[in-house]
Amino acid sequence: MKNLYPIVVPATYFSLPPDAPDIGQPSLDAFGIVRPIGNNLFSLLVEVNDDRIKNVHEDEMLAHGLDRAAAERVAIGNLSVLAESSETIQRQVNKTSSGFHFALWFGERLTSSCILWPGLYEWARRELETDQLIVSVPQVQLMCVAARGDEAFRDTMKGYMDKVIADMDRHISTDWFELAPNGLAELRA
Repeated sequence: MKNLYPIVVPATYFSLPPDAPDIGQPSLDAFGIVRPIGNNLFSLLVEVNDDRIKNVHEDEMLAHGLDRAAAERVAIGNLSVLAESSETIQRQVNKTSSGFHFALWFGERLTSSCILWPGLYEWARRELETDQLIVSVPQVQLMCVAARGDEAFRDTMKGYMDKVIADMDRHISTDWFELAPNGLAELRA
């Protein structure tokens, strides 16, 4: 399934609108294959066809011979191909005099999903010249990877991201994750 990907969504994605009938909040499983990643964000498996994105459910994946774990592996494999070879995702590496370098990834609707790419740590370590890394996904088409730096640097970067996305829709979160060889963790100051 070459069109299966994980997307990153905020917890509000799963909330019913205020004017919805009072039927109770559905469980996360009602939305498909969902996994928490921290900072009140979730990975959700979707099928991407042209301009349409559709949540996928375990029963649909089983019909394709994939259990939940296999579907997640396929989705991450597809994401890896996209992250490594995409011409639709721009990468802008910014070197600073402080040594706290950062990179912006921007472009298509799956750009923020690249926070889940297993190769992100090695890419960022090489490009940003540090192994102390942080990452955020402020908006669907934007990801920021940076040197961990100090608190002032992180606050400045967060403020910058807030300004960049101010007039955009489909916000996710400017909260930082620590990026390590084994994946993501919520940043602890």
